[in-house]
Amino acid sequence: SGPPDRKVSEDALRRRIVLTEGRAFEIPGLNRSAERLRESLQEAGYARAEVEESATVVPGQHADVRFVVRPGPYFT
Repeated sequence: SGPPDRKVSEDALRRRIVLTEGRAFEIPGLNRSAERLRESLQEAGYARAEVEESATVVPGQHADVRFVVRPGPYFT
């Protein structure tokens, strides 16, 4: 019947993001969040997972952050 489904839920990935709404935006937090997302996917069997991070910052007002997640193939 094949290997178990090792998909990682969106909620589980969101919990790996270290940036917090309402707090000051910092590039190291953006980078660390992308690393943590990639690590979570790799630990779940997606060895070739790719995560692209980007942010549009309006100084003193807000930052719009985006992560594009491509898990790639599942490896057993």
